[in-house]
Amino acid sequence: MVKHEHIFTQLKQRIVTGELRPGQALPSQADLMRSHGVALGTVRQVLNRLQTEGWVRSYRGKGSFVRTRGTQWQSTNATSAVGLAAFGGPDVTEYDHLMAMRAVFTRNNVELMVGVFSPSQDDEALEWAKSMAGVMTWGQPSRQFTQRLLDENIPTVLLGNMHEEDCPPLVSLVNFNLWSAVDQVSQYLSSLGHHRILFINRSGGDIGPYSRFLKQLSTLTAQAIKRRQPLAFFEELPLDAGEVIRLIQHLNNAKPPPTALFFEGGQRACRYLHELEKANWSAPQRISVIGISPLHPTQITLPELSYVELPMVELASRGSEVMLELLRDRRIVREAISPVLHWGKTCCQVAE
Repeated sequence: MVKHEHIFTQLKQRIVTGELRPGQALPSQADLMRSHGVALGTVRQVLNRLQTEGWVRSYRGKGSFVRTRGTQWQSTNATSAVGLAAFGGPDVTEYDHLMAMRAVFTRNNVELMVGVFSPSQDDEALEWAKSMAGVMTWGQPSRQFTQRLLDENIPTVLLGNMHEEDCPPLVSLVNFNLWSAVDQVSQYLSSLGHHRILFINRSGGDIGPYSRFLKQLSTLTAQAIKRRQPLAFFEELPLDAGEVIRLIQHLNNAKPPPTALFFEGGQRACRYLHELEKANWSAPQRISVIGISPLHPTQITLPELSYVELPMVELASRGSEVMLELLRDRRIVREAISPVLHWGKTCCQVAE
């Protein structure tokens, strides 16, 4: 067997067996040259044949990726599967909410397939999505990507922290109830007498739907607190991960200093708490701390953080049910899951 035939057969076999999954990148041309000891022309001949026969799709400057639609897939069960497109990192594969999704689909004899993509991989994600009966998205897909799913007539459900303007009209949305979170946080802090609140969010500007969701959350929370306490002061401080020194400097220079810190993330709040303690800003003795987190109370032990829990498992389960309804009835659903406020020891009444 000539070399290009051998390499073609080997790569095709890896695709058929699932070792190379739909949407996954093939080894680079340089890697294939090195591993098989062949020239660039041979590698390009192989890739051209794989593309011609519909096994891969190549993008200039990006590489070749396993296709997810075409005659070669008609004999598989791919079209009976629902895809979960996770944008921004592999964390979605590590949480309980993924198991909750699998449970819903398993009961209905539908396979759940997970694809992890960066926000810049719209082309690869779209090719992967085309082999699915429907697609759910988690993370930060662009509105443009969502529209491309609609253009391909792929039933779509968006999950999680989604700003409404990022959700086209013909897409189902299972979101967190923004107004519920705003009301709980503002009422909680106001009831404890906090007049000066500092919101710690991510720096780096607007990076997607999640950023816009948080921006709206902080803005509406500030407005709600002002309505309850006209003299209250709500300030935002964008920080990169680990910028503890800048936070401490801000607290030391503020006149008067804030009485409460409201963190974008619960885990982030816990990390900062230890550094605040070392800098004599212990909670709740000198400053109260509250966060927003997808973690269950049993996962936040030290310290006992006051936080708004985003119920990921409930969201995932309901989102999966909405996906099945969409596949069955083509009915567009918009629902919101209310967060839950947990009172911990990091918040206390402001001393008179």
